[in-house]
Amino acid sequence: MITEAYRHKVLIEVGRNGLGFSPRLFSGWWFSVAAALPVLFFFVLFGFGKSSFHESLQVAWVFAELPLVSAALLGFTMGAAILDPKRVRHPWQAGLRGILVAALSYPLFMATWLLPGTLGLATKGTSEAQPEFSAVLMMFLLGAIFVGWVIVLAGFAAGVLLFALAQREAFRARVAGSGEVDPSLAITYCLLALVVLLANCLAPFLFGFL
Repeated sequence: MITEAYRHKVLIEVGRNGLGFSPRLFSGWWFSVAAALPVLFFFVLFGFGKSSFHESLQVAWVFAELPLVSAALLGFTMGAAILDPKRVRHPWQAGLRGILVAALSYPLFMATWLLPGTLGLATKGTSEAQPEFSAVLMMFLLGAIFVGWVIVLAGFAAGVLLFALAQREAFRARVAGSGEVDPSLAITYCLLALVVLLANCLAPFLFGFL
């Protein structure tokens, strides 16, 4: 069955190494810090513009908070494998996984941006929603063109540096070597992280911030 095949694939990618909570949490934080570099570059390139406090808050939530949380989720779920010596044994492997985390965090960020607007279609007409989707698509293309290379470089650097950090005995003893857990528990960690991401992107819609 397709569902069984998909479940098996998820088990392999997310839960096979059974990494505990501490290394996953550190990896999520690490990649969110790395994501701050392209976020800062974006604001240097495009700026906030002249806007009210409420509009500035919207911009900060969309173009700063959401990308950082998206990178943290993928760092928590996928990037943590860099801390597993059985899966990542060379710096170039860590760099490639870092690029993968960074590259996937970009469309994930766009998806989290679209989700509140999609849920808000019940209160908006199709004619009002169309410009919003067009704006997101345009921003996706502009971001990929002007900031995409920074995202790739930041992801590569984050992966290589995290791998180098994992080679330190003190770090392995305190974080990376905190012990393995059952794969089903590791998957539970990742599902909870996904719930946190969804709650984060829906909070402005639910509480009327946007």
